[in-house]
Amino acid sequence: MLILILPFLIVILVNSFSPQATFSYKKENCTRYCHNNGCPHFEKKMADVKPGSLKSKAFDFYCWNIEALKNNPLDLSYAEMNILVYVLFFPLSSVFLFRFLVRKKKHNQKKQAPTLRSSILPPNCVLLFIGPLYWYFVDFCVNAGNGMGLTYIEFNFILFCLLFPLITIILIFLNIYRYLLSPLLKRKK
Repeated sequence: MLILILPFLIVILVNSFSPQATFSYKKENCTRYCHNNGCPHFEKKMADVKPGSLKSKAFDFYCWNIEALKNNPLDLSYAEMNILVYVLFFPLSSVFLFRFLVRKKKHNQKKQAPTLRSSILPPNCVLLFIGPLYWYFVDFCVNAGNGMGLTYIEFNFILFCLLFPLITIILIFLNIYRYLLSPLLKRKK
């Protein structure tokens, strides 16, 4: 349970000790302005980057990710899809995979495939908490990025395009190893 709660506690702590969110542009660091209008701080950092370089391709991937969230097949708004994917799907799937990984095997029990029950929000759903929740997480990304000396875009790329998928992939491979490869390796001995 702590694994599920810890990321939210970090978000609350970062936002609690950060300046009040603003839509105004600030020269020294990112604000909600960077979210809504593009990030001038990031554009300055990208000015010297050559097209086709790793940093340029990473930014292209980040832009593709945003477009995929905007043009989703569920006909949800960008904010709804963002919450669904990055606040619900990735954390819950990671917790599920982690719990599945660390649970003790029962030797005398028939093995059953794990199931994950999930529900998808209906198309065009309007939930009153989506807007405030979305902006709360935007503020976290702005504040955490500023605290680390990163722009809003750099922090988002690291968190959503690298860390979330990487953690999920690692947990999937650890589960594959534990439940598929580990028994095979033990039989060979």
